[in-house]
Formats: sequence, C-alpha cells, structure tokens
Amino acid sequence: DDDDGDDWRQATPTATPTSGKADKVKGDKSPRDSNGDKSPRDPKDAFSLIADAGQENLGFKVDYNSDPVIVTKVTRGLWAEQHEVKVGFPLLRIGKKETSQLSKEKMKKLLDEKRPLELTFRKKVVKTAKPKQKASAKGEESWLPTFGLT
Repeated sequence: DDDDGDDWRQATPTATPTSGKADKVKGDKSPRDSNGDKSPRDPKDAFSLIADAGQENLGFKVDYNSDPVIVTKVTRGLWAEQHEVKVGFPLLRIGKKETSQLSKEKMKKLLDEKRPLELTFRKKVVKTAKPKQKASAKGEESWLPTFGLT
C-alpha cells in the first residue's frame, strides 16, 4: 500500500443506529460553533455534514495541495454523493479546523479515521485552485520562448 491518499477502500455505506435524525445539518446550513452561533468566517453558501460513527468510506477525494482544498472525485452511491457533495466544491473545515490550517497528513488521518466528523463545504464549484506554495518569487516573470515572434 502506498500512503498518498489514492488508496480508497471500496465499501458499502454503513447505517448507524440513530434517533432518526438525518446526519445532514438542517436549517440555513450555515455552520455553527459550540454555542450555536454561525461561524463568521464561513460564506453564506457553506454547509456542514456529519459523518456518523460506522461510516468508513466517505466516497470522495480532495486535492490537498490546492488552496482552497477542493473535491476532485465523488464515488457514485457512497456517502458524499448521497449528501450532494460535488466535484469542485471547496472543503473549508474538517471538524473545527480550517483546512488551510491543517497538514495533508492530518487531513488524511481525520478524513480516513475520525468519526463522527463534521465537514464544512462551500456550495460553489471551483474549476481551478491556486497552489498553496508559490512557484516563483514575487515580481519574477515567467519566461516563454517566442520562436522569433516579436
């Protein structure tokens, strides 16, 4: 097994006995803190989902190296698709932490192992994301050959 995050288990979604409540956060779908207040840093189109204990495979992959972290794949029939997570949705927070504050290793561990787990997405498809690390120093211009064109 390699440890680059592409080793996704194929599993059927598991049902967890609950009180009958859906695991999708209802209402205005704005994340709330422990006091029930809306998180001021999340956009209005943000929504939170909770993966219950027993939910092994969340059924989505993300680009850990983009800013924001975005969903790159959703597996048909699994948890993410059942909760209307789409390719291109930014993943804003895992638990109480913003993804920009988490390392790739920590994000992978939380997504693979922690349950219950609250995930906050933005309901806006992002087609291209900026890399977290800058490729060149500020002020440098990229050089492309002109092949005699002026």
